[in-house]
Amino acid sequence: MFTWVEDHLKLSRAWKSRECLDANSQSAALQSVEQFHTPISINPIFGFEIMRITVLRLGHRPERDKRITTHVGLVARAFGADEILIDGRDEGVVESLRDVVNRWGGSFSVADGIVWRDELRRFRDSGGKIVHLTMYGSRIDDVIEEIRSCERIMVVVGAEKVPPDVYNMADWNVAVGNQPHSEVAALAVFLDRLFMGKELNRDFGGRLEVIPAARGKVVLGRRS
Repeated sequence: MFTWVEDHLKLSRAWKSRECLDANSQSAALQSVEQFHTPISINPIFGFEIMRITVLRLGHRPERDKRITTHVGLVARAFGADEILIDGRDEGVVESLRDVVNRWGGSFSVADGIVWRDELRRFRDSGGKIVHLTMYGSRIDDVIEEIRSCERIMVVVGAEKVPPDVYNMADWNVAVGNQPHSEVAALAVFLDRLFMGKELNRDFGGRLEVIPAARGKVVLGRRS
């Protein structure tokens, strides 16, 4: 998700077109590089603000949840997350998501066989912050600014029943509305609010790219 710049600032055409960095920010960054010759981490969505997002899919049931968990992964990737961890094993879901990354680009990673309690504990102990999406949580508008200031976030997306320990281990239990809805919708809305819509303009650099069109379908294919 991050591009490392050492001797001079390299901004891609995609970054410039969406104005992630204004002229003053570009100038300041270049002066910093020239003066200190130290790497700068640039988030292509937020400019200089570093934010790494892990999505933890809780309670995956291979016999029932293949489609919904696949959609959780697709939304996580498309809306700015860096990786998805799946509680349980499902090679089919993993292969499907990795195939999307291979064809459509980005550095999104997928792992299954995760033990959720151990993963949450390790993440929290290493300094990361945990966000649990639940219709019973705090209103998203009341906490999103505070969450946005974090460097590393694990977003927990549950299944039918979420263990009470998840609520207790989370730094924030966040509600995207307090009505019954899909976990896929909750993740999409949360990430879009987190990135303020800028994640939709990200250039994934894949072998396939959709060219926006008023009518029809235009897909650009690149040689690998």
